[in-house]
Amino acid sequence: MNSLKYKHYDPQDFVTDEFFIDWCIHENEDAMRFWEQWLKEHPHKKEEVLEAKRLVSQIRQGQMMDAPSGMKLEIWNSINDQILKDKAVQKAKDQPYVLFKRFFAVAASFILFYFLFNFWSTDPEAIEWTKYANHSEIMEKYELEDGSMVHLSPNSSIQFSSLYDVERREIVLEGDAFFDVARDTSKAFLVYANKTITKVLGTSFWVKASKHQKTVEVEVETGSVEVLANLDKKGTGKSQTIFKKGSIEIPKPDFKVNLTPNEKVSFDDSQKNMIKSIVSKPKLLKLNNSDKVQFDNEPVSEIFQALENAYGIDLEFDKKKLSSCSISTVLDDSPLFTKMDIICTALELQYEERNAIIYISGNACK
Repeated sequence: MNSLKYKHYDPQDFVTDEFFIDWCIHENEDAMRFWEQWLKEHPHKKEEVLEAKRLVSQIRQGQMMDAPSGMKLEIWNSINDQILKDKAVQKAKDQPYVLFKRFFAVAASFILFYFLFNFWSTDPEAIEWTKYANHSEIMEKYELEDGSMVHLSPNSSIQFSSLYDVERREIVLEGDAFFDVARDTSKAFLVYANKTITKVLGTSFWVKASKHQKTVEVEVETGSVEVLANLDKKGTGKSQTIFKKGSIEIPKPDFKVNLTPNEKVSFDDSQKNMIKSIVSKPKLLKLNNSDKVQFDNEPVSEIFQALENAYGIDLEFDKKKLSSCSISTVLDDSPLFTKMDIICTALELQYEERNAIIYISGNACK
């Protein structure tokens, strides 16, 4: 079981995962043991996991949360149509569990987009907005109504609505800002910038949205962040606008990227792509007292595992192939990529980063 993938999951991802469904519905003992241990190791994901469990229960019962009856019927009709049209499912019609999984995947997808539309149903032009603009040459700090802090870069501005602390926390950003968001699981914090939506509950992160280019860069320092955008996956060249305020226009998203600390995503509207990667200077996360920092002629696989824990970044390598590789080192506060250069040079290994994962390769040590 690859437990690393789950740290990037949000509730919609969990409800389409077979192993997660086993835990929620079938009370599979192996799944129960796994998820209990996984939650102990990742306590910050507990609220998202519990939200996903509630979603599974509601999908199973056909309740669709608090959706109006007309919308509920439309969603369920669409789910049935999608299942009937899926040729792969037709071929597997004698396999009830395959149908069951497909049902959950389609249901979760429709629920996600129902809430996207329901969430942005208020006309932004019909409500009042407060604006802060930084005309100075240094970064300025603003405290919002909920205690969230915004560090606004020069020549940048933010706007927030009169509904900020009532239904949702919406920010319109032009330029660059660092957000330290007060946690509120009942009210998502949304940043609109250059055709993207950055969605969090409580975390700290950068959003860099150039006024003169169609690009956005989001970097996460703490917590987890979801970035949504329209990449024109259907190739139609058309999309429905779900939010418009001044020069900021947000098309209906068809793609999302989940980020955790030391990860970033770069969005380019002209190229219609979102590229996930590791930040240029990953920060050492808080270590537990039990975490080992000094290694004396020990297997490099253990050191790589320690680096994963220390920075929250995935390292992919062949443990068996590197089983004979040993090295002595200390996990000090030197940059992650400096550590990687030293270790890989000493052991004649190579590494490269793709999609926020570091892949390590090379001949086995002699």
